[in-house]
Amino acid sequence: MVKQISTFILLFFISMTVYAQYPIEGKWDTKNHGTILSISKNKEIYEGFIKSTGSKKAVEGKQMIRNIQPTKNGFEGEIYSIKQDKWLDAEFYPKEEIMEVKVSVGFLSKTVEWERQ
Repeated sequence: MVKQISTFILLFFISMTVYAQYPIEGKWDTKNHGTILSISKNKEIYEGFIKSTGSKKAVEGKQMIRNIQPTKNGFEGEIYSIKQDKWLDAEFYPKEEIMEVKVSVGFLSKTVEWERQ
């Protein structure tokens, strides 16, 4: 009985570390025209707004990320494309100081890295 309980506790802690995620909240440098996004939680979803930018097309305070929710391996939601003037599906994989952002349009996808500020 003790062996079974010990095994259960061990498996519980291992599964918790597998599903542990780095936080998505914070300021992120998109490495695009010096644009910094601030991501925060609003109720049960995350959203992101432009905090500062050197781009003439981007506007400080504009929402760029919406409907971000945790998934098994990261986060998913939508990111606004200024060039295309529309919302695109995106996946977010934050790590310690880097976040991989995978944007999908139909069968095509592009992955970029953002740096935590």
